Amino acid sequence: MITIDYTLTMKENVATGLNSEVLEAIDLRFRTQLHRQLEARLADSTYAFRAGLSIAHDELPSIKRFLQENLGGMRNFVVVGIGGSNLGNLVLDRAFRGNGKSIYYLDNVEPDKIHRLFQEINLQETVFNIITKSGSTSETLANYIAVRNVLERKRLPLQKHLIFTTDPQKGYLQEIRQRDGIPTFHIPSPLGGRFSVLSTVGLLSSGFKGIDLESLLQGAHAAANDCLSDSLRTNKGLLLAALYIANYQKGRTINVLMPYSDRLHPFGQWFRQLWAESLGKINRDGKPVGQTPVDALGTVDQHSQVQLYMEGPDDKIITFIEILRHQNDISLDGEIDYFNGQTMAKLLRAQLHATQIALLQKQRCSLRIEMDELNEWNMGYLMYLYMYATVAAGELLGVNPIDQPGVEQGKEYTYALLDRPEYHEQRIQYEKLCASLRKYCV
Repeated sequence: MITIDYTLTMKENVATGLNSEVLEAIDLRFRTQLHRQLEARLADSTYAFRAGLSIAHDELPSIKRFLQENLGGMRNFVVVGIGGSNLGNLVLDRAFRGNGKSIYYLDNVEPDKIHRLFQEINLQETVFNIITKSGSTSETLANYIAVRNVLERKRLPLQKHLIFTTDPQKGYLQEIRQRDGIPTFHIPSPLGGRFSVLSTVGLLSSGFKGIDLESLLQGAHAAANDCLSDSLRTNKGLLLAALYIANYQKGRTINVLMPYSDRLHPFGQWFRQLWAESLGKINRDGKPVGQTPVDALGTVDQHSQVQLYMEGPDDKIITFIEILRHQNDISLDGEIDYFNGQTMAKLLRAQLHATQIALLQKQRCSLRIEMDELNEWNMGYLMYLYMYATVAAGELLGVNPIDQPGVEQGKEYTYALLDRPEYHEQRIQYEKLCASLRKYCV
């Protein structure tokens, strides 16, 4: 259903491309060492997204029952989360039309956005899913307070209009759940937010919208089975990781993901967090590593970014995503002669292939992922494939792809500035740092 065409990444076709020997060396590293490590971490749920598929499958009946019994009369579902608790929901929402119900997002803590949402939706027909694994994410808890306050002002029952999705045992939301009787779903303890879309984190909103959850998980299971091999030739996840990291080692420190479909635009945003937060680290040798992800959209960004890709620095590997069969295609027959006999989907495909060949003329490397159509099975497969490729890339780079130590320090300073007593030392440190700065303002 999904293929990776890396023809225009190889040196035999692009002078600046990869030698086959480079991929063979990475293949040997996986077969003799890294794949065993990767499998061990998948098996013991250090990398928990594979085991999470079985948990999600077992939870499907209770998810569906809850949606039918508790949310049948609701028209709006608001995802209250940030980062991995938000972006995966957005990907699935925008990819599929569903049943006509609406999903909204409260991620950033920008007051006007929150105020407008409360004005625009009918709160009596709305449920808010508060998603935070730790139960302590400041943005999510702030949005929760705003939601709770407006529900209480309108005298709407919290048990009907709130859902919590959080850690099964710890965190602030567990305290509130027990006190107020809020319906609660659990995120498996080892599962990090950016790897959680195929768990209750993403399945609740998708099920509310009528997306085919069984097909979504079946596609992910198929990808998991395809990624059992230790060879690049038969494991697409290893191949994708190898292509990206081999290009990174050649100085291509920017990884551009460019789907030719508006329905897949949020997938690029999800990939951006997955790749950056997982791989931008100090590796086990004490060296800073990481490839900067950039999301683009075809054909829109042919008119904003492709000029840079063509003639700017050769520091990018570009991945195009092509859907071979589009739904609801539109004929272009009419007064413009060269459009007669063409369709909108044919034009979209022509733009993609023309861009890739133009890049070839400039000796710039690219690859293309093809899916026969955009359906739930293929989306489940694609999302699992990229999660697997991310942890495989982590093995190649020598980093822990599931932590985010650089993010944590910023969180600590945030809590310090909000005068949380347990972060008093960080507040002192922050003030000392600010006092030592020489200021430049105009």
